[in-house]
Amino acid sequence: PRPRETSEKPPRASGTFETLPRLFRTTSETPPLPPPPRRPSRRRRRLSRPVLDCVLDTSRTSPPPGDVVSPVRTSKQAWCQPGLSDACYRHPLIRRVHERVVNVTGVPAENAEFYQVLKYEPGQFYRQHHDQNAAANSLMGVRLFTFFIYLRAPEGGGGTRFPKLNITIEPVAGSALLWPNVKNGDLGASDMRTDHEALPPLAGLKYAANLWLHQFDFRGPNTHGCDLRVTINPAERAPPLPPNWSSPWPGGAYDSEEAEAEAEAEAE
Repeated sequence: PRPRETSEKPPRASGTFETLPRLFRTTSETPPLPPPPRRPSRRRRRLSRPVLDCVLDTSRTSPPPGDVVSPVRTSKQAWCQPGLSDACYRHPLIRRVHERVVNVTGVPAENAEFYQVLKYEPGQFYRQHHDQNAAANSLMGVRLFTFFIYLRAPEGGGGTRFPKLNITIEPVAGSALLWPNVKNGDLGASDMRTDHEALPPLAGLKYAANLWLHQFDFRGPNTHGCDLRVTINPAERAPPLPPNWSSPWPGGAYDSEEAEAEAEAEAE
């Protein structure tokens, strides 16, 4: 069936998508795939540049152990996290981007993995795959959503293709995609309609970043060195956060206009 005709629903993200309606165009209603705008504003391009400089340095200098070419993925990756790239992790604009993700999705900041930075040279790819790889009874729960940021667009190619939805999103620097990885009625069931692949750039470099959002706290157990493969009895979990939880970042809700103005001033 066509995406909007199916009865399966993606997980809800507390309705806070309505807080930033001007930033979204929806390509597929079920599951929702808000694609990047065709022409980001000058301010949004300038907002992404300091972040881009930071993560590009990270991806050039700190590839993680075991990052090898495979038949499935030929791109390079790096992690913006403590111990691997403290400068990237502590960059103020990284925090601001994360605040925006919290404001848009309603998912607490501590539920997110650390940013995975990707570099694609002409001809490099990531074959069709699915992002949900965590057990429902793991410490952090399933990967609810993927927030995928285009940091630099190639001169040609390099799109993100969703074969089962028959959708290809062309990269636009400074924009992002958000899609669900599990079904609304059963968070333990992967929504296979969001299988996707990274098409190879035809010319120029493509840089992007993944941020995976989990059902429960990811950063706490990771920071304390917990074995993330450990499973937990659902009855032993702490009660979920109330619907009116506030942003964990100082200052509460993220003000996109204020942050963009600050970023523009820093870039000058």
